[in-house]
Amino acid sequence: MNRIPENMKDANDLVDAALTFWLNGNGPIRSPFPSYTHKDLKKEPREKFISWLDKLDNKTRKQLSDELLVEKFELVLFEIALNLVKTEDEKITVKYPFLPRTNDPVQTTIKDHQASRKVRGTIISREIIKDKNQSFLKVRCRDNESDYTWETKFKLPE
Repeated sequence: MNRIPENMKDANDLVDAALTFWLNGNGPIRSPFPSYTHKDLKKEPREKFISWLDKLDNKTRKQLSDELLVEKFELVLFEIALNLVKTEDEKITVKYPFLPRTNDPVQTTIKDHQASRKVRGTIISREIIKDKNQSFLKVRCRDNESDYTWETKFKLPE
């Protein structure tokens, strides 16, 4: 079974729209999924979502809003994607799709001998770190014109 049953045609349209959005990106929102995962992501989440829908009785199905259906499908999509990606950096992107990524451009101001200058650089690595009960994304950056590197961290949503 690879399609949502006829009586859930609207859900099928929602799944198609969500897949198009997340696999292709939309405006400033980039796809968090590497291209090598796209074939599996077009199939596996849909099958798992259909299985979930099949377990619901008709009364419950009728009460589901479009928003709830999309949220459920996206949960399934991201859960499966986490199992498909190969590197820790790709996992970070799937878990936090709106945060800066490796190779993204960055800019900062550094103080150098009582003077300030703007530095344009690139994110060269990322990692999740824990500090007490809070998680952070630690980002390491390199100046585009020198070997100067710096680090910063972002508090991650819980």
